[in-house]
Amino acid sequence: MKIGITGSGGFIGRNLSALLKSKGYEVFGYDRVDGIDISVPGFVEDGVKLDVMVHLAGNTFIPDSFNKPFDFFKNNIDSTLSVLEYCRLNNCKIIFSSTYLYGNPLYLPIDEKHPVLPHSPYTQSKKVSEDLILSYARDFGVESVILRLFNLYGAGQKGDFLIPTIIRQLENKVVSLKDPAPKRDFINVEDVCRAFASAIENSFEQPEIFNIGYGESYSIGNLIDIINRNLPHPVKTEFSNERRPNEIMDVVADTSKANKLLNWKPEISLEDGIKQILANHE
Repeated sequence: MKIGITGSGGFIGRNLSALLKSKGYEVFGYDRVDGIDISVPGFVEDGVKLDVMVHLAGNTFIPDSFNKPFDFFKNNIDSTLSVLEYCRLNNCKIIFSSTYLYGNPLYLPIDEKHPVLPHSPYTQSKKVSEDLILSYARDFGVESVILRLFNLYGAGQKGDFLIPTIIRQLENKVVSLKDPAPKRDFINVEDVCRAFASAIENSFEQPEIFNIGYGESYSIGNLIDIINRNLPHPVKTEFSNERRPNEIMDVVADTSKANKLLNWKPEISLEDGIKQILANHE
């Protein structure tokens, strides 16, 4: 089976490529760092007939989406359309990396039937992309799977996401953060990659959407406690107690649908995932 991965050089892409190659799949990577413009149809090499396209590429850092909304919408939506056109013309399955779209939850844990309430330009761009995928499934029969990832983390994650930000500050012996109260459902990149592999290996007659989370929530304060338990000497933490406007205070994924239809369950606890990150950081 031939698998294409857009955003193959990114955090999920690198890990997923390694997993799929270990399973014997032929993997084709497409990433802008290699000069490939995924937003333009025709980015797949002539003569390559992919069976599945895993669409990971896109702008992902939420604060930047408020500063550069045009770039976020154009890049994320155009790249999805380009991938869908390839899938339509080549009878190729699409597996899309979406995100948490539920806003302030009406109930916990959150299942896939929960109302979708995008709360940023980034999440809105993912919602539009999901709608395009569902349209191509309806109108052209493109087999489609959408994975809504909760709070992704893992060894090798870079950028200004929460856990890398904390890890970078450990050398200062003081970690400065804002609000310790918000709770998040952290899901390890290795578990996420197994979910993508399961989506590749299972067939569906209609488009399917799956929540991919661990199923438990931890506050930022809890996270600091876990990190300190696994350090030789605990670090001091300073909280400014700033709360972001419209902050979502608690998030827990209901993953029972993925358990049932993908035969997937998360395996890596937050504590074990933090131990792995700290071991690689030393």
